[in-house]
Amino acid sequence: MGVLLAGGAAGAQPAMRVYSVDSVSGQFTVRERQGISLREAAAPRETTVMGSPAFVLAPHLATGATNGAPVTLEPALVAVSCERIKEKFLAELGLTDAWQSRIELWINPRLSPNDMPELVASRGRHSWSYQLELPKTMPPESLVRAIVGALLVEAANRHAGAQTAEIPLWLVEGISADLAANNLPTFLLQPGMEMRGERLTLEGASNIRRQLRAREPLTFQQLSWPEGLQTPEGKAFFRACSQFFVEQLLALKDGQAALRNTLLHLGQKLNWQTVFLTEFHNDFASLLAVEKWWTVTAIAFREANSGEMASSSDVWRRLQLTLDVPVEVRLASGRLPAEACITMQEAITKWDVSESQAAARRAILEMLTQRYRATPDLQPLIDQYITALSGYVEETQDLQRKGNSVRNASGQFAVAKRAACKRLDALDAERARLRVKYVTKNTR
Repeated sequence: MGVLLAGGAAGAQPAMRVYSVDSVSGQFTVRERQGISLREAAAPRETTVMGSPAFVLAPHLATGATNGAPVTLEPALVAVSCERIKEKFLAELGLTDAWQSRIELWINPRLSPNDMPELVASRGRHSWSYQLELPKTMPPESLVRAIVGALLVEAANRHAGAQTAEIPLWLVEGISADLAANNLPTFLLQPGMEMRGERLTLEGASNIRRQLRAREPLTFQQLSWPEGLQTPEGKAFFRACSQFFVEQLLALKDGQAALRNTLLHLGQKLNWQTVFLTEFHNDFASLLAVEKWWTVTAIAFREANSGEMASSSDVWRRLQLTLDVPVEVRLASGRLPAEACITMQEAITKWDVSESQAAARRAILEMLTQRYRATPDLQPLIDQYITALSGYVEETQDLQRKGNSVRNASGQFAVAKRAACKRLDALDAERARLRVKYVTKNTR
């Protein structure tokens, strides 16, 4: 069965003519300057559909379309691939095909297969337009990512002003990786190759499991402000964590609608975090709540079926290290600073609010990790520490957000600090009692 393409070619003669094909929906136009005849370029057979010119393209599916083997781009085939990717993209977010701006793809044979596809967004008087430049041969992962990125920007800019929307990298990587991993590899086409049915496989979460066995998952902050993407290993790990993050967001009760609305409203705010918290307000009251949820979810996934369980004494020692706040002490001028530790209570009492919040958040994330390796009898104590520190961070952040509208702000910050320290003092006393039970007993 053929695939119908609306569109045409700029001529059948050789000598660097532009070969151009429009996709079925009309959103994509794929062009290439070619110095060969269209017959040599394997142009599709022209026909008429409902009175309009169209092309019939026999589908040849690439055996390596999603397993890393490079794909060779031909305009007609890329147009079909774009529509297939868009179909999966729309289903992923529960969107209708209500596109507003065209996406023009140029195949540039002069680009290296490793060159990063470049999307250029232009704002006209009434609408946006997009140009995406692609090399002639490229990895399938890069092609899917480029098309998904263009679709995300087009959707986000539908209600944007003069400035294009900010799309977080985890959303581009997460959506594109999820589509590639959880759909049969039939949406990337290239000429002269066929795919046998027994070779069809779904990657699913296999890559995520492989990646998270090797190292701790990235934090939400690391997903938001990525680093270490200079190496193939770093990029692959970021992509796996992004895929899992997106899949877990979609798994929330109203996750699909919240993620869809986040995308559609990105163009109305200066940063994506504000839109994200607005749309996911039923699940997350703050960015710290997102961080906590993500850490628990990722660690639970990583530790599932691992069978690893730390000893009580090891958990207690790690808990002590977590609650000790590292500082540098300069004993004399001209000497290098020495490392030391203060208690969390001292940090809360003596440090600036923002600095003490950072120390508390660090401790929360480390304890969330420790919790999943702790024995059941120690988990309640860790939970209470997490609750106490989270309460301090959220209460003081709320005061900071209210700003000048808070009456006697310094007094209210002081009250919040004293209350947090009181809760931590009580937990420290309980921890000292447990130390005798779990540590002293085990060292006899």
